[in-house]
Amino acid sequence: MHRVNLHIDDQAVLNVKELNGKLIPLKPGEPPGIGEKYTFAIAIESADIVVTAQNLTLLLNRYAFADAKSPVRNVQISIDGRQMKQKGVLHKGLDVPFEMLGTVSVTPEGKIRMHPSKFRVGHLPVKGLLDFFGMETDDLVNGKHMHGVTVDHEDLILDPAKLVPAPEIRGKLTGVNILSDGLEEIYGSPGARAPAARGNYITYRGGTIRFGKLIMINADLKLIDTNPRDAFDFNLDHYLEQLVAGYTKTTPACGL
Repeated sequence: MHRVNLHIDDQAVLNVKELNGKLIPLKPGEPPGIGEKYTFAIAIESADIVVTAQNLTLLLNRYAFADAKSPVRNVQISIDGRQMKQKGVLHKGLDVPFEMLGTVSVTPEGKIRMHPSKFRVGHLPVKGLLDFFGMETDDLVNGKHMHGVTVDHEDLILDPAKLVPAPEIRGKLTGVNILSDGLEEIYGSPGARAPAARGNYITYRGGTIRFGKLIMINADLKLIDTNPRDAFDFNLDHYLEQLVAGYTKTTPACGL
């Protein structure tokens, strides 16, 4: 993928600047289907993906903290200089508003570590998550009732692969940067990436892939944006509508 706004649902979007990898079929005997996000996993070899604060807010509330018993609710993410700010509600008997400001880094396992520089509950500063929760930290530390979020001592740990419901993401995060409007996630080694061609597109090469009623063997398929001035909006839930609204062209090598 190159310069693609990948809509994983009707609201949440991942801004894929570049991604190289493989589609892994998840249903035995069936090839992955374009837009059928539960039929494949994306095994990332290298990628540069931006998640805006607005989209990170959506992902956390809709998927990470969606359980009714989650100790964290109504999260709002914003960027404050070179730090990430998180506001929300902590549930400890009663719902108490909190605000956390912290730096981000990558753990050796490829997860995002948020280390708080300031942590305020209500109007009172506290040392950290464990001080606030005291002995009642099992749900938070073990990630019980939360998806892709745990606590390590005083730090919040986010698993980017589990914050996206589908398609399943496989790959090791190697870098994370705070931008003016969100987080940049780096997978693989930047120096190992092949130069990307110009334009906005998604290409599939090799293997077998299905789109609609058609199956392509030894795939040579390229989806392109008719407007090269902005990113290619591709909606996994509405890809068929996009294909119907567009057109196809067969190449001399039987590509599409």
